[in-house]
Amino acid sequence: MDSDTTGGLFADTDESSEPQAGVEEAREVPPVAVGESLEASLQQHEADVDALLKDAVRYVSALKAWKKAARQGQTGARQRAAEQAARMAAAIEGPVKQAADWSFDVAAWLRSPAWHLEIAQSLRALGLAAIEDPSGALLCPPLPLVAEPERGRVRAGRQTFSALRPSAVAAEIKRLRDRVAGARTQEYLEALYAATRHMRGTSDLRATFREVYSLFALTPGWKKENTELDFGQMIYALSVSGLQTTRDGKRFQVQIPSGKVKQRDIFGVYGEDGRLHQFYAIRFY
Repeated sequence: MDSDTTGGLFADTDESSEPQAGVEEAREVPPVAVGESLEASLQQHEADVDALLKDAVRYVSALKAWKKAARQGQTGARQRAAEQAARMAAAIEGPVKQAADWSFDVAAWLRSPAWHLEIAQSLRALGLAAIEDPSGALLCPPLPLVAEPERGRVRAGRQTFSALRPSAVAAEIKRLRDRVAGARTQEYLEALYAATRHMRGTSDLRATFREVYSLFALTPGWKKENTELDFGQMIYALSVSGLQTTRDGKRFQVQIPSGKVKQRDIFGVYGEDGRLHQFYAIRFY
């Protein structure tokens, strides 16, 4: 009989079955070199533009003085303001061109390990977990982040980010997690319950997660927007959510694999503790 956890309280998979023999911890993420850093490059670029804004304020001030002198007919003041504005316009031309020529190969960055090294650092700075998955995704449970270099963006579940500054991505990930975690997990539980009833009727309300995933995937377009990685992360989120029942009071058990089960029927997920957790089935009672 499968080992299980009750009401979403997760039992550490270290203690169980044959399929879990390969439990491992996530690889430690090293710091990213400054030369490869999009965050550092954008930070310097922002500082350059900020300096231009300060110069622009002084330039506009000179133009206003010029206008005022012209309006009042103060020829001496007009001359001084005009000369000052001309000097500032000439001085700002070079820095504007230099700042405008800023470039960074974002596609190459997204194809390299640098993107998740940097975003991982930014996530951890906000107190969030950041785990490298063997698939190449960066996990911030329950959200998997995947680079899409050909589109110049990062995807987290159904959410995409074309604004790629790592600190900004991390802040948005935190906002998303804080906003949707509880409600989304409850909806996910209700969907699992509905799928299990659809397949089993009113008796033996137990289904493997692979069966449920296959059922959901029959909906056109669903599988494209919900990868196995996304689905597994939602199982993990449910297991640690503290939820006890469905909306109509059905209790549940999230079951881990035990005995001889097919490897393809197991959803392996790296949790916030950096360890690999494995899930097999869900039972309602």
